[in-house]
Amino acid sequence: TLFRSQVYGQLLALYLLYNDMNNARYLWKRIPPAIRTANAELGSIWSVGQRIWQKDFPGVYAAISAHPWTENIQLIMEALRDATRQRAFGLVSQAYTSISADRKS
Repeated sequence: TLFRSQVYGQLLALYLLYNDMNNARYLWKRIPPAIRTANAELGSIWSVGQRIWQKDFPGVYAAISAHPWTENIQLIMEALRDATRQRAFGLVSQAYTSISADRKS
């Protein structure tokens, strides 16, 4: 069961890293409840996913920082934090390029 929960955790974290929220959500629903409750880290990974789903960028960073990740998840979470920062910068830059000169004044 420990191996299965580690595999589920890595797969869920990788789905989040690649912003594949549909597969992340469906994987979460398919993980047996006994495994979800036995592994607190899975719940913490999903908590990060929920913040991503809600586009709550400060919440994503807080959720990533709030949990002491195991070795096999730590690097994925660091990459996810960096990828989320890049996505946020991309959204901000798109917002500023879509404002017309008339609206700036």
